[in-house]
Amino acid sequence: MADPHLIVCGGAEPPSAPGTPPVVRRLDIGDKGGQVRLKFDQLAGLIHTRPSPAELDLIEIAAYVFAADQTVSRGGPTRIDYGDRWRRTLRFHIPVRRSDLWSRRHVRDALRDALEFLTDDQYEFSFTSTTARAADVQYLLDRVGPSAGEFDEVALFSGGADSLCGAIDATAVRGRRQLLVSHRPVNHVYARQQALYRAVADRRRAGTPRPAHVGVTAHLADGVATAHTQRSRSFLFAAVGGVIARRVGLSELRFYENGIISLNLPISPQVIGGRASRTTHPQALARLARLLSLVFESEFAVVNPFEWATRAELLVALHAAGHADLLADTVSCIHTRDQTTGAGPHCGRCSQCVDRRLSVLAAGLGPAHDPPAGYREDVLVGARDGADLLLVERFVGAALDVRRIASPVAFAAHNPEVNRALRYYGLPPAVAAERVFDLCRRHSDGMSRAVARALGEQVNAIVGQTVPPASLLGLILGRMPTPIGLPPAVGPDTDPERLIVDPARFTVRTRGRECFFGNTNEFHLVARMARSVGDYVPYDALREAVWPGIDAESFTIQKTMSNARRKLVAAGLTELVFDGRQKQHYRLQIAAATVAR
Repeated sequence: MADPHLIVCGGAEPPSAPGTPPVVRRLDIGDKGGQVRLKFDQLAGLIHTRPSPAELDLIEIAAYVFAADQTVSRGGPTRIDYGDRWRRTLRFHIPVRRSDLWSRRHVRDALRDALEFLTDDQYEFSFTSTTARAADVQYLLDRVGPSAGEFDEVALFSGGADSLCGAIDATAVRGRRQLLVSHRPVNHVYARQQALYRAVADRRRAGTPRPAHVGVTAHLADGVATAHTQRSRSFLFAAVGGVIARRVGLSELRFYENGIISLNLPISPQVIGGRASRTTHPQALARLARLLSLVFESEFAVVNPFEWATRAELLVALHAAGHADLLADTVSCIHTRDQTTGAGPHCGRCSQCVDRRLSVLAAGLGPAHDPPAGYREDVLVGARDGADLLLVERFVGAALDVRRIASPVAFAAHNPEVNRALRYYGLPPAVAAERVFDLCRRHSDGMSRAVARALGEQVNAIVGQTVPPASLLGLILGRMPTPIGLPPAVGPDTDPERLIVDPARFTVRTRGRECFFGNTNEFHLVARMARSVGDYVPYDALREAVWPGIDAESFTIQKTMSNARRKLVAAGLTELVFDGRQKQHYRLQIAAATVAR
């Protein structure tokens, strides 16, 4: 854990209590001299009444947390202690209007609990009283919008595929009047959001009032940010969306996100904790709802209507409703800050881009719905290396692995992170486990369809052997390069006494017995060891072969080896012995077998 950081906000004096952290940062909201820029376009004309003092406090607290998230570094992936420094200790001292509310232990606990689950950091809060009044807050009144009207729902609108599906489902299919709340990260992104909003509004069901759109500007002054993880961004927008919903007379805020992304199970041992985003995780939504209910002093819900749908299923429904052409105007990439004028809006390398492209294929949609020119690098055949190569291999591999799991119990044992969500679905845990397993099986089926379609579309490149080995399709085809631990098969498949490592089928066999690993880290680890039978292989060589570009911890290597041993024993390949007696090394020995070298 990194050293604690004290963040003093809003011009308050630092606390003088013993044990105050020596590292002090100051944050203020405002265009003149402030580090945090915060404005809500068109809000004044949409809300029935001004936000209450407690609601203003909530928005400002969330803005300060969002700013601190970007000003206190997690260390960066090149640091040797990145795993420890990822989890920060942040202590905030903030002036508030309702100090009586925020000084209550259960309110502070709810605030801390919501943030700690979302960000994987530790938080402490102290508050001081301020005399600022709602009328003094100018950042809420920067632009006058349309007259106030009745709304059926308030929903967050990112401009991505899922939020489009939610907006179309509400306005064009069900005829509800939405108030959509968007983040304005950079101007060209907001321009896309506005264009998409106008297209949705034009397609609303006949007789339905036009939806409204609020753009929230929340960013730091130039040169202030030192980190860009932004795990607290959803907290800020839940706070803003919740306040807006309250002001238009609603007691619910909606996030539209497919259930796979919401659950967001780690695709590899390295993507753990808060590194796997928890924006719409069922537990995160429940904790946000508890906090908002306490601040609003009345019951308030935060819901995800798409929690039991895959993205491919949402796209099928969008197409059935006759609006799949709008998908081309959405942006799913997580690297929006890196977009440049004239370039495609999608990087083609991040997990969201991979998921989008494969979900489009699984849904049976074509280039008109998801233009190839929208990706700066081809998701399917673009060459990758390091962490990007590992990500795409594990994204598909983890999804396809689900097909070989027989029951919800086995699935939960294979994915212990799922247990964090079960009690928050509002269902008996056994029923929730069944539904989660079914959701992931349907996602796996979709990824299988996507892979089959991708292989069919690239048949000429496959026959001509021009698919880059270090690409998504190259990995699927089993043409793995040596750096990720996939050598050619060890020995011809003619002698039953020989050890055969088959990278095309992801199997290891000898003496008539076979162990199927799938495209997993365990297979890559065994494949690398099979290249050096009888010799000790250092952990660094295993990292380079199996986890390129990632400083995998010793525990990760040991756990992967333990899993590989268990699979081999279960398959009857007990003559394969992995000797780990030499520190930071493993050696593969084969009992009474002839080994092809």
